[in-house]
Amino acid sequence: MRVFILSVVAAAIVAGGAYVGLQRVQESTADAYTTGSARLDWQEESNFYGREVPPPPGQTN
Repeated sequence: MRVFILSVVAAAIVAGGAYVGLQRVQESTADAYTTGSARLDWQEESNFYGREVPPPPGQTN
C-alpha cells in the first residue's frame, strides 16, 4: 500500500512540474507573433481561443 501511495504522490509531483514548465515555456499566438517583424494585421488576428477576431468597423474582408 505504501508503494501505491508513493507512486500517486510522485505522479502528482511530475504532473505539477510539467504543468508549471509548460506555462512558463508555451506562448499564445497573440504573444508569439506580436514582436519584431512578424506582426499580424487585423485580418489575421485571433483571440485567446484561436477564433477569428472580427474586422474593425468600416473595414471589409
